[in-house]
Amino acid sequence: TKYSITVQASAEQKILELMNAKRTEAGLQPLTMDNTLVQVARYKSNDMIQNNFFDHTNPDGTKWTNWLQDIGYKYTTTGENIAYNTSDPVELFNQWWNSPGHRANMMNSSYNKVGIGVIFGNGKYMGSQEFSN
Repeated sequence: TKYSITVQASAEQKILELMNAKRTEAGLQPLTMDNTLVQVARYKSNDMIQNNFFDHTNPDGTKWTNWLQDIGYKYTTTGENIAYNTSDPVELFNQWWNSPGHRANMMNSSYNKVGIGVIFGNGKYMGSQEFSN
C-alpha cells in the first residue's frame, strides 16, 4: 500500500439508507447489504486510491466481475458505480443520484443486493457500489 486509508463505514450505511429511501419511494424493494459485495466494493475503492486511477477497468485489465468470478460469487446480473470527491463521503450518493446512468443502477429492479465501499485515502473519498441479484 502506498497510502494509508480509513474505511468510512458510517458513510456506507448512510448511502444505503438514502438509496433505499429513493427505491421505496419509487415502489421498489430495498437493497440488502451483502458482505461479499462490501468487501469487493472496498477493495475496488482502495485499489483506485493505491494505484491512482479512476475507471471500471483496472490498469491490469480486470473488472469487478473478474473478482466476483474468482471468488465464486453467483449472480445473473451485476453493475458497478464509482465516484470520488475531496469533501464529504455521503456526497458520493448525490453524485451518483444526479447522474442518469448511476441512478439507473441504484434504481434497477433486477438488483436486490449491494456492497458499498467508501474509503478515505490520498486526500479523497473513493466510493464504489457493487450491485447483484
